[in-house]
Amino acid sequence: GYTGVLSKKLDQKMSQLKTHQSRLKKSEKQYQRLVDALQEHYFFYTYDPACKLVYASPSIYNILGYHPDEFQDRFPDCMDECSGNQGVRKKIQNSCSGIKQAPYEIEIPHKNGSSRYLEVTEEPILDQDGNVLSVEGIARDITERKQAEKDLIQAQISLQKAQKMETIGTLAS
Repeated sequence: GYTGVLSKKLDQKMSQLKTHQSRLKKSEKQYQRLVDALQEHYFFYTYDPACKLVYASPSIYNILGYHPDEFQDRFPDCMDECSGNQGVRKKIQNSCSGIKQAPYEIEIPHKNGSSRYLEVTEEPILDQDGNVLSVEGIARDITERKQAEKDLIQAQISLQKAQKMETIGTLAS
């Protein structure tokens, strides 16, 4: 009687649990494939509520040349080394205070000394009371785009100079 009913319910729960585990494994594999595909141009990171970097995905090595644990110690200094980063500390502090920020750009030195430009999107993670648990973010390497923009500006300046010289030559003759 009672033991049979209990046994049947237990079997049903075990079956449901196996189904959920199977779905979870499938979801984890899908997520891992997505993360692996993004490794060349993106890395993921997490701050704690005190704005200390506590996680950076391994793909940071492909972008900045640092291993994740090495970059955690190095990160606070990176912001100060590049002149284009005014206001970035405030954005990070706002995120750590639970204030959602629009995506922003940051310049960070690569381990080899070259500059890398990142577009950062962050999301404060809050508990049910609105307290910040962490800030999760994704950084996208936009260095090639920034270089192309600089090259285009240089080409426009060169074209303007050439046009001026041509105009002066036409006026002179």
